[in-house]
Amino acid sequence: MFSALSGLSEYVGELTGLSAKVHDEGDSTGNEESALSKALAAAGISGKGGDDTHPHDDSAVAEAKASMWNVAAVKEYIGADVLSLLAVPVFIMEPISMLQKMSEVLEYTELLDAADAAEDPVERMAHVAAFLLAPFGCCERAWKPFNPLLGETFELEGLGAKKDGRFLAEQVTTSPPVGVAHAESPRWEYDIVSAPKTKFLGNSLEVFPNGRSRIRLRGSGETYTHVPPNVKVHNIVLGRTWIDAEGEFYIYCPESGARCDLTFTPCGWFNAGRYEFAGHVTDGDGVKRLHLSGLWSSHLDAAACDADGEPAADAPRRRLWSCSPKPEDDHYGRTRFAQRLNTCDGLRRPPLPSDSRRRSDREALEGRHMPRAAAELSRLEEAARAEAAHRESGGGAAWRARWFEHEPGMELLPGEMDAEAVPTWQWKAGGFDRLDSVLDAAGAGDQRRVDDAAVLGHEFAPWQFPELHPVGGHH
Repeated sequence: MFSALSGLSEYVGELTGLSAKVHDEGDSTGNEESALSKALAAAGISGKGGDDTHPHDDSAVAEAKASMWNVAAVKEYIGADVLSLLAVPVFIMEPISMLQKMSEVLEYTELLDAADAAEDPVERMAHVAAFLLAPFGCCERAWKPFNPLLGETFELEGLGAKKDGRFLAEQVTTSPPVGVAHAESPRWEYDIVSAPKTKFLGNSLEVFPNGRSRIRLRGSGETYTHVPPNVKVHNIVLGRTWIDAEGEFYIYCPESGARCDLTFTPCGWFNAGRYEFAGHVTDGDGVKRLHLSGLWSSHLDAAACDADGEPAADAPRRRLWSCSPKPEDDHYGRTRFAQRLNTCDGLRRPPLPSDSRRRSDREALEGRHMPRAAAELSRLEEAARAEAAHRESGGGAAWRARWFEHEPGMELLPGEMDAEAVPTWQWKAGGFDRLDSVLDAAGAGDQRRVDDAAVLGHEFAPWQFPELHPVGGHH
């Protein structure tokens, strides 16, 4: 298993709904006929009806998955890393990209604010642990996000109670897929490299959340590095998909020597132990100071320890984190924060042309226009392949990320995976100042309110060679 994760949200998105990845051998043109069309037809989902065709109901998806098992060459992928497979049917997707999924942890930035304000390094560690556990609250969304195209980005502004946090993510490679992100406020910084691996086991999928995650608190100058547990997705082809996490969850602060060790209980018979975790925050002298426990799907509690590391009898139990409510009327089980990722709320000006909000396939799926979403997904994937072919033929320069840089000499912290397993990408200095300059030069800086209708699904252009794509990304 890897030594740190770039948050949790970024790989949780890759594991949920990954049955979509193994539905078809696919071809180099992104054609989703053959196994997919047969599976949809067998489930009564032809995609030939009106524009509102949207078979996101349990019975239809279950039948389609069963048909895919019978039709597709699924067995060929047993033991394989299915993140390398490209064909993805839209009926099992949710209308966000993986870069947007990476940002969902930022719903809980008040935990980092509390960590930065705490005087005790043990308290700082406890709040950082709560922040890094929080993405598990969206783990059960059994839908597959859109894979980002090379150069795709996603940005957020106005994060946190003080509305002064910012976030930018970029897809820096697609083979293998690596997403990188940076978030900051006057009180903290959060850097993420996501390079997950998977192992297809037939009707289940094991996820190895390879990555690198670092949090820096500005007040104390401390850095925190993180190792999450492996995750297993059950019934990805047959049956109702469900997710379990088991193993060790670890955070370390080299400056204070404090650490957090949590054990995730595997789900047993009749759901015994499902979602449960427990462990300790240990200070720099190796003394267990806080007992942490809860359900990773809903909450984390903390209590002072006795000499044996158990919760002290007279110690009050404090709830450090609770998962935000998920409105019952949201088909995908999103929180209000996750819903807002598909709006321009908080942005002072329209986002970059490469922003995920502008994807026409994503916006079509948000509107439940299935045939249109599938057609737009195919068009964008074909455009991405045209760019790759142009580079490989010598028709253009090699790809270079715009907002992050590869730094082979980066110093690794204790426990982090080596550079071969997780590439050493870092945020370019002055990144947000550069971003503001680019957008101001484009005439976007004076707008007080960004119009969703002018952005969502419109003019998506992450391209290195725009001359290859005469048709814009309008829906």
